[in-house]
Amino acid sequence: MASGKDKKGVSKKTNKKRDNEIIKEEKKVVAKENAGNEKCLTFKHFKIYPGIAKFTEVVSIAILVVIASFLATKMYCNKQYKKEESENKYVQISKDENLKQFVDVYDDVTKNKVGEVDKGELIGGAIEGMLGTLDDDYAEYLNKDEAEEFDYELSRKFRGIGVRILNADNSIIEVFEGSPAEAAGIQVGDIIVKVNDRDVESYGAQEISEVIRDNEGINSLEITVRRDGEDVLLNVGLGEITEPASSSEVLDGNIGYISISVFSEDLKNEIAKKIAKYNEDGVTNLVIDVRGNSGGLLTSAEAVAALFLEKGETIYSFEDKEGVKVIKDETAESTNFNIAILIDGGSASAAELFTAALKDSYAHNVAVYGTQSFGKGTVQQVITLSDGSKAKYTIGKWYRPDGTCVDEEGIIPDVEVEFECTEVTEDGVCMYDEDNQLKAALSAFGQ
Repeated sequence: MASGKDKKGVSKKTNKKRDNEIIKEEKKVVAKENAGNEKCLTFKHFKIYPGIAKFTEVVSIAILVVIASFLATKMYCNKQYKKEESENKYVQISKDENLKQFVDVYDDVTKNKVGEVDKGELIGGAIEGMLGTLDDDYAEYLNKDEAEEFDYELSRKFRGIGVRILNADNSIIEVFEGSPAEAAGIQVGDIIVKVNDRDVESYGAQEISEVIRDNEGINSLEITVRRDGEDVLLNVGLGEITEPASSSEVLDGNIGYISISVFSEDLKNEIAKKIAKYNEDGVTNLVIDVRGNSGGLLTSAEAVAALFLEKGETIYSFEDKEGVKVIKDETAESTNFNIAILIDGGSASAAELFTAALKDSYAHNVAVYGTQSFGKGTVQQVITLSDGSKAKYTIGKWYRPDGTCVDEEGIIPDVEVEFECTEVTEDGVCMYDEDNQLKAALSAFGQ
């Protein structure tokens, strides 16, 4: 029969009493150290003592309940803290005498102005006017529609089937890899003539895109395409598509060619796949085309540059009110291509950062061809407002690895080549038979 004592001869009742006393003392320490410091109790002093390990399963479950309760309380307190912090911010701002002037005008206009007053437009106009007073060429207010377009340019995500349509004749000039359109069998050269029962043969490319996207709650469409003079009916899935921000091919002489239209959120993954394919195919020479690329996300340019540079190499430096920070490549990836980069007056911001990073820090051969780039070495912060609109303004500058700033200076190519047009249309479109800038870049590789 059990003796009622543990192996050391100490009664279990005494053990339990001792453990209870320990817990009580521990709670006192926690309560004392937290008193007056935090609204939410923390478990930073919680310890497990040997005697506690001998508690029954009921006590173990109780401890789990206490921990779960603590976590829930902590989440609630964090939420409350953020709410209070936000409320405090508005309380502080409300004491600003200048803001009171604005509120007085807003209140008076909304109450007494004859005719209908759109409060949203009033606020939007006020924000636009405020940003306009800054000595900042890049400060601007974007209404909700403009903000959505801005987000799309960077995310490249939209609802659709995954094709690019030529406006001139509604023919499909690109089918995105892995898209519903590709899975359904849509081909380059197909012309979309009908979406479900709607005849779109006379529509423009943008109108057709809107008809396709405007199908909330529907997962597939019946699309009729004209192929070699015959109409083909296809059932095509509809969903979120990520439009590529780059394209690539292998040119004569086994030379890789990558064109980047914008430095978007997912560009790093796109370029990484292209690099892997070129390595498989034994490509050693590469042309990277950023002509007409007005920028995008600096973090994207940083990530793409890091795919090429050796670990530890400088990508760029960033200067703001806090000082200067040097951004270096911290990744293991690198390449050993010989590279020619194409730039022009439309290459700006992130495109310039990427070009400068490779020109100044790449361990192998890099030559820049084309014409002087735009010259945007500033960085903007974007604020998303409660109604979906946005405000952006300049918060700093970035510098090349060699320490120079491209702002209002641009990048001067190693080999300057003006683009040659065979004809310029009334709309200012340059027509050409041969891309002479690309031809010049290819000459770096003996082509």
